[in-house]
Amino acid sequence: MKHGYFYALGVGALALAASQPALARVDVDLNIGVPAPVVVAPAYPAPVYPAPVYAAPVYAAPAYPAPPPPVAYPAPPPGYGPPPAYGPPPGV
Repeated sequence: MKHGYFYALGVGALALAASQPALARVDVDLNIGVPAPVVVAPAYPAPVYPAPVYAAPVYAAPAYPAPPPPVAYPAPPPGYGPPPAYGPPPGV
């Protein structure tokens, strides 16, 4: 008697498992494992393009004036003075 319930449970589980993809409209296929033949496209020769032809520019390039010559300033003399005071100003 217990085997009958187990058999019914197995058949029900199998029916439920088979109905789920059908209700979801999913195709379940059986793949045998034989790969499909691979067809390679024929090798075409590389295209040959004509040399590009460029037209002359419609406008003339602007003429920029020459930059002024660099000005050399003399370096200021080094300034050595008293150290800075970090306290109140004198006389306060």
